[in-house]
Amino acid sequence: QQRFPDSQVDYQVADLFSLDPNWQGNLALPIVHAEIDFLRPLFCGDRIKINLVTSLVNQSELAIAYQISAIANLERVLVKAQTRHVCINPQIRQRINLPPEIREWLKVGSANSEEN
Repeated sequence: QQRFPDSQVDYQVADLFSLDPNWQGNLALPIVHAEIDFLRPLFCGDRIKINLVTSLVNQSELAIAYQISAIANLERVLVKAQTRHVCINPQIRQRINLPPEIREWLKVGSANSEEN
């Protein structure tokens, strides 16, 4: 699982790993599929923890699984969700392979989630 500081909420791909500057403007990861299950009520103002598990689907796609729990009871999962992203070149709107930096990040995230 990738861990991030509690004080930060908004992340962009560039915040997660160092990407070759040549990719700037030539890479996008739009969501192509999403699903979510609300298992228990979630209320405005609830303090929550979001666990992410990343995985490589194929050379141009990745998936992110989310589990949301209340800080007060981390064992009780409130929400389970998953998004699937495809890597494209936004200039020509065509699918491209994920850059090596992202594939490596996915390997590290996958290895960390297996340890936990």
